[in-house]
Amino acid sequence: MTEPAPEPPPYPWLAPQTVLAWLKVDPANTQRVTLVEVCRMGAASWIEDQRKDLVVAGVFVAKDRVVMAGLLATARLFARTDSPNGVVSFDELGTGSILSKDPDVMRQLGRSNFKVG
Repeated sequence: MTEPAPEPPPYPWLAPQTVLAWLKVDPANTQRVTLVEVCRMGAASWIEDQRKDLVVAGVFVAKDRVVMAGLLATARLFARTDSPNGVVSFDELGTGSILSKDPDVMRQLGRSNFKVG
């Protein structure tokens, strides 16, 4: 008897293994892996909300730059897990959504307001 194939993870466009490698988290450290997974799903959900135009036939189709935005966003959220208050630096206090304030994430999503000159 063959076992059924495992279900794909939620938000398969942002692969858990890729995120763990990006963050340099040892897959054997189950506590850190759990934290990364919570951050990955939060970041992926937020990105899908920002780029609803990338849904094709009910499937979110992420280009490489959107995957990079997912990695960066996950890293931002994951960095907060080591802070007792969930704040990495003083400039984050009172800013609302930290992901929407990250210029690298927003540029990768094609949502940058960055202007030169």
